[in-house]
Amino acid sequence: MTTTVDDRHGPDGRQTGSATYHSPPLDPRTDPDPDGVALSVSVKEFTAIADAARWAPSLHNDQPWRLRRLPDGLAVIEVDAPPPDDDPLGRARTVSCAAALFNAAITLSAHGFHSRLAAPAPGDPTAVGSVRVVGLQRAGDDDLRLAAMITRRRSYQRIYRSHLVAENDLQALQRAAAQQGATLVVLSPAARDELATLTEQIGGPDSGDTLGRSTVLALCTDADARADRIVAGLALQRLLLTATAAGLVAAFTDQALLEAPFRDRVRAVLEGAGEPQVLFRVGRPLVAPAPTTRRPLSDLLI
Repeated sequence: MTTTVDDRHGPDGRQTGSATYHSPPLDPRTDPDPDGVALSVSVKEFTAIADAARWAPSLHNDQPWRLRRLPDGLAVIEVDAPPPDDDPLGRARTVSCAAALFNAAITLSAHGFHSRLAAPAPGDPTAVGSVRVVGLQRAGDDDLRLAAMITRRRSYQRIYRSHLVAENDLQALQRAAAQQGATLVVLSPAARDELATLTEQIGGPDSGDTLGRSTVLALCTDADARADRIVAGLALQRLLLTATAAGLVAAFTDQALLEAPFRDRVRAVLEGAGEPQVLFRVGRPLVAPAPTTRRPLSDLLI
């Protein structure tokens, strides 16, 4: 199998300077609305949340989402096109689109909106979900912190300064995954070695030695329907933004999950932890990760 370069972005280290790209300015709405009265979203507000959505991670940076304006929010649509050869079932594509939906939702929260995520209509193979405003609230510190990380998150396939991750940071990532209904598993040394052997067999970007000494995480769900991949995408983005705020970077190493013949072997490595949706390693970068580009927002609106 040909080795693929995965341009999905994990988080970069803590940054004190300006982000590479700034979302359009948006004044926070701070008046609480305990009655949860539905509100409309202005053009300026929609532009801000749509812009945040496009910074989600995606395989090869292909940005497989399209965004639709709703009177009270935004809907994310998965592109209707054949999946790439290295994602034959479109698994990574669905996860990426759900990550884009999370970016939109956390941006609404950071700007003082109370919103709700809605599942796609049954039978629609391209709809991923929507986020809709139902009222106003004061933005929480966690919402503000995560939203600030959206354009700072980067992948990192280079040498890590440290592969060790503090226990409190790992617990924070596990809590972030659990908030969205997923489970984050820290692979044991034996499981890492088995995954390293499998990854080398299929031509993944990480060497066995790299995986063997890394902190490797598996994001799992209870089942493996498309709805579970959407849950995984929401959880992935929350935990990646959480990792960014902690100065951690991530590199995806889940080629074995994208092809059916290998999934059973990965599931066995995890010893019943759930259905594996994303595999990645985390650590601290040696140098600052380079930014990547995104399509103009106008190309993503439908």
